[in-house]
Parts: sequence; C-alpha cells; structure tokens
Amino acid sequence: MAKPTVAQEKDPLDDLGQSIRGLHQISGSIFLREAETIGLMQVQFGTLVTIANAAPGIDQ
Repeated sequence: MAKPTVAQEKDPLDDLGQSIRGLHQISGSIFLREAETIGLMQVQFGTLVTIANAAPGIDQ
C-alpha cells in the first residue's frame, strides 16, 4: 500500500490575477458609491485629475 502524500500548500501567487481583479472590482464599487452623490463617473474623475495635473492652478 502506498503512503498518503502530504497535501501541498497552495502557492498564493497562483491566484494573483483573480485577487487583483477582485480588488479592482471592490475599488470601483467604492468609488461609484462615494461619487454617486455628485453624479461623477470614473472617466470624468480621471479627466479632471489629468487636467489638474497638466495645468496646476487652473481655475476654469
């Protein structure tokens, strides 16, 4: 009779892509929940940040 083998522990890096995708979904849902009150979408926010970084001190 063969001896039972010791179960190998799963390498956390095996599911790294799924973990990153899950974190991305969580961060997106948090952003949407917080930005919902002012009606701001992710693309709009990204555009505003890009403009603010490109031209510091810009007013309107």
